[in-house]
Amino acid sequence: MGKQIILNYLLLKNNKPLKVFNDNKDFDHEMEYNNKVVRYEVKTDSKCRTTGNVAFEIQYKGHPSGMYTTKADYIAYVIPMEKISLIGFIEREKILSILEENKISKKYKLHETGGDPGSNTNNVLIPLEEVKKIFNRLVEIKLP
Repeated sequence: MGKQIILNYLLLKNNKPLKVFNDNKDFDHEMEYNNKVVRYEVKTDSKCRTTGNVAFEIQYKGHPSGMYTTKADYIAYVIPMEKISLIGFIEREKILSILEENKISKKYKLHETGGDPGSNTNNVLIPLEEVKKIFNRLVEIKLP
């Protein structure tokens, strides 16, 4: 669902698809925009509506993952709410900087039991209100 929502939004913004629904950890969509190739990693956080936090995956089965391993230029988040979905975009380098700073400051909670059962997925949880400030772009999309 999230990958399709982001693809539809990017197409509306005059992005030309080069490779979409890519089936590896490098990126999800590769688009051409203003004669530049831009890659997007798409994440959906359906728990945000109840927790108030957006989860940024950093480790899976004891190995770096998510934000640390994607080759995308931008991380695109879909956050389903009650009657709308929020979609947000942040440069990968910007979120990596925030995550690295968090290792020292411990400003944001590390959730060590996220993801699929037995996956030992670690996520950094950032409150939605703070995420709204750090995303480059945040858009509300009405749900059908």
